[in-house]
Amino acid sequence: MRERGTGFTSSTATVSQNRDLAQTTYLEFGVRDDLTLGAELGFDTAASGLQSGSASFFVRRPLVEQRRSNVWAYELGMGVDWNGDLILPNIQAGISWGRGYRLSGIDGWMAIDTSVVWDVYKSEHLAKMDGTVGVNFTPRLTAMFQIFHSGSADADATYFAPSIVFRPLKSRPRIRLQVGAETLIGDPTSVTAKFSLWRNF
Repeated sequence: MRERGTGFTSSTATVSQNRDLAQTTYLEFGVRDDLTLGAELGFDTAASGLQSGSASFFVRRPLVEQRRSNVWAYELGMGVDWNGDLILPNIQAGISWGRGYRLSGIDGWMAIDTSVVWDVYKSEHLAKMDGTVGVNFTPRLTAMFQIFHSGSADADATYFAPSIVFRPLKSRPRIRLQVGAETLIGDPTSVTAKFSLWRNF
């Protein structure tokens, strides 16, 4: 959950070994302490030149009364995927959990995000579960270790995604850069490089 009047944006670019490209822009804003609005817009370009993309909007609210450092929330949203001339609307729902921790003098956080996306026309669904562990080595340097799992009636896949997040300018503490990679578990030769610009406001 975002505090009232605060927000977060990220712009991410990825490139695979096959030269497939993807760009994603993400935004969330705290309308109230118990209400966060968000949006995500993505464009993909395959090495063959085929283009596709997605757009989604969501509302996030607390799932239960927050206690101590555990934060539970649910999301409801809608979106659209397109591939060439094919346009497919969808609806989305999810539940997330997160909390901070302190271990041997080092601060960090853990989070689990689950979601289901239903295709309105095809009556198909895609289930996702993402896990994140962050370690704040210094105020300007953070390591992240993430697991992304998705599954449908036809297939499923799990990715491991380590990355480093750092503040390049001490005078601009709200701006951070993320550099990392994603590897398909079971196929270590499938690697995607990831570069992202984060900004809190």
